[in-house]
Amino acid sequence: MKKVLLSCFLSLGLGASAQTYCVPEFASGCADGDQISSFSIPSAGFSHLNTGCSNAAYGDFSATQTVTLQASLPYNFTVDHGYSGQYVSIWADFNNDGTFDPASELIGSGSSGSGLQTASTITVPAGTPVGTYRMRLADRWNTAPIPCNTDGYGEAHDYTLAVTSPPSCTIPTAASTTTVSSSSLQVSFTAPPTAPALGYDIYYNTTNVAPTATTSPILNVPSSPGLIPSLSPATTYYVWIRSNCSAADKSIWVAAGSAVTSCVAFAAPFYEAFSSGTLPNCWTNINPTTTSTSTNAFWKFAGNPEYGASPVNNGRTGGTFAWVDASSPYLGEHQVQLISPQINLTGLTNPYIQFEWYKNHLTSATGTLPPYDNNKLTVHVTSDGTTWNQIFTADTNSSNWRLEGIPLGTAYSGATIRIRFTVDKDAAGNGYFYDDLLLDEVRVMETPTCVQPTGVAVSNVTSFTADFVWNATTPVPANGYDFYYSATNTAPTAATVPTATGLTTPAYQLTGLLPSTTYYVWVRSKCSSSAQSLWAAGPSFTTVSFCPVVTAPANALSGVSITPTITWNAMPGATSYIITMGTTSGGTDVLNAVNVGNVTSYTLPTALANSTTYYYTVNATNGTVLSQSCTVRTFTTACAAIQPNYTNNFNTVPGNCWLIAAGGSPASGPAPGATVSYNWRSEAFLLGNGGTGGAALNLYYFDRAGWLISPTFDLSGAGTHTMTFNYGVTEYYGSDPIAMGSDDVVNVLISTDNGATWSIIEEFTYMDNISNTSNTFTYTVPAAQATAQVKFAIFGTDGTVDDAEDYDFHVDNFAVTTGALSTSEIAAQSSEVRVYPNPFTDVVNIADAKDLKSVSVIDMSGRLVKSISNPGRQVNLSELKSGLYILKLDFKDGSSKSVKAIKK
Repeated sequence: MKKVLLSCFLSLGLGASAQTYCVPEFASGCADGDQISSFSIPSAGFSHLNTGCSNAAYGDFSATQTVTLQASLPYNFTVDHGYSGQYVSIWADFNNDGTFDPASELIGSGSSGSGLQTASTITVPAGTPVGTYRMRLADRWNTAPIPCNTDGYGEAHDYTLAVTSPPSCTIPTAASTTTVSSSSLQVSFTAPPTAPALGYDIYYNTTNVAPTATTSPILNVPSSPGLIPSLSPATTYYVWIRSNCSAADKSIWVAAGSAVTSCVAFAAPFYEAFSSGTLPNCWTNINPTTTSTSTNAFWKFAGNPEYGASPVNNGRTGGTFAWVDASSPYLGEHQVQLISPQINLTGLTNPYIQFEWYKNHLTSATGTLPPYDNNKLTVHVTSDGTTWNQIFTADTNSSNWRLEGIPLGTAYSGATIRIRFTVDKDAAGNGYFYDDLLLDEVRVMETPTCVQPTGVAVSNVTSFTADFVWNATTPVPANGYDFYYSATNTAPTAATVPTATGLTTPAYQLTGLLPSTTYYVWVRSKCSSSAQSLWAAGPSFTTVSFCPVVTAPANALSGVSITPTITWNAMPGATSYIITMGTTSGGTDVLNAVNVGNVTSYTLPTALANSTTYYYTVNATNGTVLSQSCTVRTFTTACAAIQPNYTNNFNTVPGNCWLIAAGGSPASGPAPGATVSYNWRSEAFLLGNGGTGGAALNLYYFDRAGWLISPTFDLSGAGTHTMTFNYGVTEYYGSDPIAMGSDDVVNVLISTDNGATWSIIEEFTYMDNISNTSNTFTYTVPAAQATAQVKFAIFGTDGTVDDAEDYDFHVDNFAVTTGALSTSEIAAQSSEVRVYPNPFTDVVNIADAKDLKSVSVIDMSGRLVKSISNPGRQVNLSELKSGLYILKLDFKDGSSKSVKAIKK
């Protein structure tokens, strides 16, 4: 705030010739869509488009963008945004004092509401001197901005405003447009004080794109009202008007609103596909008995049904059919009506109404029939607008779209009719929200002699094939069925060449498809060489991806072996697999489209570099088609084993070559791919203030399990190896003491085989009463565990009891150090002790065992499995299981020697 005010104060002290304006600030920025994406004033010929979010949410365009306006004229402007709920204000510094007065210098404002565009007017006050001024456009989410804004989401732009002389040709005002007939509209307006010598120009279109100063008018009228003739029926038109004072002097265009021309009777054959996503022109959507204003009490034309009628079941895209939402209100809702326009049947000898509908009353997409009313569809027709005759009613369910055809009879020949589709949402007083009902493909036509197939369904979709079935027609067409498919949703015509023709059964298998591609299908009956039905649309479908599912390593996994094995699931139809790998995304410097054969795993034959991220893709091929757009996956190889001394002060968490993992247990290790909220995080050690310098694990919710895993250490060298770290317990995000939960456990673990298996070396529980001050844990690594692949881990779990305790377990100053060998260790190393045979079956021999005091047998988890005092030269170990063991030989002089031995 101080910075902004200072900037404004400084601007007051400068002359008008070189003003410094306050820089508006929006603390939350504009990156989330709260921005000025585009700014246009069409009638002024100004547009500043696709500017996006400016750096620091402010753009000074005063040196490059000039808006030229005439005083006193209202100009329509639009500002586009990337998020709804925006408020826009525009100011001009008319006294050039370096400030924008929030009230007296406001020349335009508006809001976007729930949309992404603000549309309003900008007007330079009458009497403003001709000249140039600084203009500021500001946008802010959820509240109106101020010129020197300081907070919120939003953005501001500065422009140069050039005010020119007041117009000599003034605009008409109060312009509006109304419907006259099916082919004409009327424009009414108030003439300016001085009527223009050449009348008024009118421009209109159906796209709502405003004209500019260079746009040519479509017609000219001498006065108000003006008639716009020769229009199309049932069409929305947008209209603008301007004064025409002379060939060189015209006012700006002024919007005159919009209107829809009247409907006329449509000539049969008639077709409505409901594919616009809105109520079609000349249709009526009413509910004459409802008291509700909810959209659920009327027909809908966009969005997706749910439950049994969900897209996965009905197979059609929302916005391509009409439907009634079974959701509340449903009690007492018996008259949800959709009424067609007038349809003139002249020319039809035997009129026929055909439509498709879908109703599949289930508790979910794969659920069961619930114990509630079935919604009922009833269809009526009228030829006089008063008497409605029922021609269809049903409340049954099906998992397929159903085609209904109703002959009207010759009595309707030459009549003009309307069709009414009514849904009863509460047929027996037990309505509920599951039973959405859909309507599509309404036709009025000649009664067909060749019946259209129904119930086209798809199954067994693979990467290259799909199976189709449909309901056989009655009678069966003499020349069978035609089948057509396309990768574009363009319906075939009567002249379209079928993909397959003369099918004698209502089934077909498509082959030779491409993976990951959406297809559209149609079927028709072929009754003779010259007679066929209309094409019946089937459900669209997308072929299965041909990309193999990679099962290991997990994507973005760290700590991966430098000779990794990549595994994947076999893909049906694949004859081999191709791997590409590199050190950059899409790179091929490691593997360049190597065909590894028809296998499901591949181990790199040459070791990769440590601590390196690799990018790879596994593709499948059948010899002709190669899978496309398969995911580029990554893994990062493990760091090279570290030789002590080593420290990590957790200034960053987890730290270089450390891992954070989740799930699992000390017995199993982390769960592959598992995640957990509130895992190990950066935290000021024992302070809980959100800082850095330590690592902390929050234990509160039951079943939480987090791992903090060290790099690999090579401890095979001489010396005494010690691991230490500081630890403590505080309340969550605090520094006060707190007890651990009743079954909470924090384990310190060691692995001697690079994390393949783990052994517990310490366990902390509530019984340890860990303080909120720094404690030190120290572990001296036994010789049996001092391998070249040692890892340490701290594993915390909240157990299964949902205790009230909410606390952080803190860790800091992790270190692994190596001390010098003791005299006895040096003596033991110099001892010439040999164990044979190795590997052994039951008995091992110890050379020169005369000074041997005892033999300890330790497995690779560090557990002592057998101890033998005063052994001889032979030691019987027949009871051991097969595996690798450490034989620790203790001599009478206090020295010791460890030898690895393998039991067959």
